[in-house]
Amino acid sequence: MEQTDMQVGDSSHVYYFKYGKSNIENPAKASQAAMPFFAHESFHYFGQKDWQSSDGNIDVESKDAEWYSLLGLQYSVLDTIMEKVEAKDTDGISKALSDYVVVSDARRKLDSKDYQDEKKHETIEGTADYVGIKASTITGGKLQILSGAQDEDHRRFSILFEVIANDPNFVSEIKWNRYDSGALLSAALDQVDTANWQTEFNEKANNGTYTLDDRIHELKFSGKANSLDKIKQDYDFNNIEALSEKIVKGLNSES
Repeated sequence: MEQTDMQVGDSSHVYYFKYGKSNIENPAKASQAAMPFFAHESFHYFGQKDWQSSDGNIDVESKDAEWYSLLGLQYSVLDTIMEKVEAKDTDGISKALSDYVVVSDARRKLDSKDYQDEKKHETIEGTADYVGIKASTITGGKLQILSGAQDEDHRRFSILFEVIANDPNFVSEIKWNRYDSGALLSAALDQVDTANWQTEFNEKANNGTYTLDDRIHELKFSGKANSLDKIKQDYDFNNIEALSEKIVKGLNSES
């Protein structure tokens, strides 16, 4: 991938990258197909050049069971958001996003700096992935949220949590999962936010730290928000806690 100031035609600002023939003709992953890959990377370059970013490198291996339990709860809420987005159920999306805000606030209280870095990374990569998915759809590609799942039944955020519990070597996937969570939150905003939300988002992101999480917190939801305890009850938090304990135990045995 190259970024240069060379002159091409009337343009003095050129973006291009070299791409293997196999990924053009028969990409190993849907995300590696030329059009969504180019859309993703060019959005980083042209759309996000003034955004506040983070490399997303959080020491997840040092986190305790409480941290993992709230992460697992958030993954379960994301599953509901995805279900409602795919069904184009705007009321369902709004209710799930309201739950997401409550869980997000609980996670932020545990470690505000790490959580902010996580949300920056999710925003940078997730919005770029969202653009890539749009490009794939327009050109007849197969890229979708959680395209890496082995089948449709496994295309859920909570599945990753179960995988990590059974094999702590997959804990690094927490970072890469933010590409999908950010793309999903962008798709949700498409359905429940204002028609010009993307323009407003870009303007704010270009002028300071602004994340998808910030945008969702600004939404106005009807009705009273569920308490954290109610959300835990709705999502079988006891099972999530058991998986969290298993994750921490597995990570400690690996160290």
